[in-house]
Amino acid sequence: MSIQPPSGPVTLFYSYAHEDEELRNQLDKHLHVLKRQELITSWHDREIRAGDDWAIEIDTHLESAQIILLLISADFFASDYCYGVEMKRALARHFTGEARIIPIILRPVDWKHDLILSSLQVLPTDSKPVTTWSSSPPYDAAFEDIAKGIRKVLEDLLNSQYRQEQKVLAIKGIANPHLQEQRRETCLRLLTSIRQLVLIVAEYRQAHDDLWIRLIRGFNSRQHVRRINTQFQSIQNKLALAGSELSIDPNGKGVIDAFVAYLQAQARYFQGITKPMKSPLTFPFGKTDTAVLDALAKQADGQLSVLEKVAQDYIQSS
Repeated sequence: MSIQPPSGPVTLFYSYAHEDEELRNQLDKHLHVLKRQELITSWHDREIRAGDDWAIEIDTHLESAQIILLLISADFFASDYCYGVEMKRALARHFTGEARIIPIILRPVDWKHDLILSSLQVLPTDSKPVTTWSSSPPYDAAFEDIAKGIRKVLEDLLNSQYRQEQKVLAIKGIANPHLQEQRRETCLRLLTSIRQLVLIVAEYRQAHDDLWIRLIRGFNSRQHVRRINTQFQSIQNKLALAGSELSIDPNGKGVIDAFVAYLQAQARYFQGITKPMKSPLTFPFGKTDTAVLDALAKQADGQLSVLEKVAQDYIQSS
């Protein structure tokens, strides 16, 4: 399935933490030029009326939005509903081509170690958080930059860059032996890249647990972190490419859903490991509670087992 070329205004959905409501309001003001041009309409949860079922309202608008804005901050990551529910569903729709996700970095937060967000194109330009553009609100320059970025996405939609051709090809490909084999190979590449990712995360965990290793590496910690991050980014790119290829096939939805769930679980585990190793000052001795890391690792392993089973079933049925 692909995003339909809009016949009217494009619908935007705000996924955000309520602590960032004022920043969301400022962004919405800057998008009013697009609204007055009847290019977009927007929706957020403050529009839910008294007596309405808030979960149903949110789900209805999230499922129908063509562009989903993820307003990223520490509070967004801390919100189980924003990160665990809205973002998970938004990513599933993004990977299947039903919607376009645009992460917007509102406030400084360590988002680049999130396996999924770091593979997406974010705003503002150069991933510079909105609140760092000036010393105080209203951060007009940052929001102007974001509005311009959103306008470019709208131009893609209005120029019919997202057509139903992918869906038609995918449906035809169900009975095409060559394309079936190609999708099997794509799924295998996805699993291979994930296994490489698991090895990198394991290397980080070993360094986290063994302070002697980190003490030795502490003298060249910057080079060590840079090397692993380079490998990490390369695998992320492979994962994003394989995921986007697989999403073309309607039968690949189960794999995509499991893929997103695994990446989210792995991201939480990876963040827990790397949190105390972010600077040369804490690199040699900082640690996260072992029980916490073991619990996160168990969740990631569980999601990986689900993904591998779903992927193997997909490969055998293709």
